[in-house]
Amino acid sequence: MTPYERFEELCKERGLAPTAAMVQAGLSKALASKWKVSKDFTPNGDSLSKLSKFFNVPADYFISDDSKQTVTRDPYDIAMLTTALRNMTEQQRREVLHYAEYICPHAFNTKGD
Repeated sequence: MTPYERFEELCKERGLAPTAAMVQAGLSKALASKWKVSKDFTPNGDSLSKLSKFFNVPADYFISDDSKQTVTRDPYDIAMLTTALRNMTEQQRREVLHYAEYICPHAFNTKGD
């Protein structure tokens, strides 16, 4: 499954057109078209972050290998992580983000649109 097909599947689950999902996620309608048409295009890290938050999936869900795909849709997991981050010192948050970038580098990709 291509990254765009994953995006399209999430849109269908929510009953949204891809362009509507982009707008609701805080992105442009044109990004959906650009992504669908261009096979080698990948949205930038900020766009992937907005989409991942909107769909409640990890950012690398859109770009990682199918064989390694894991999707967390459990709001409890998100709430636990959010609470943990709020209760950490600034140094602890930096260390967690550094580790997250190490184990999931694609989620921090800033290339593309």
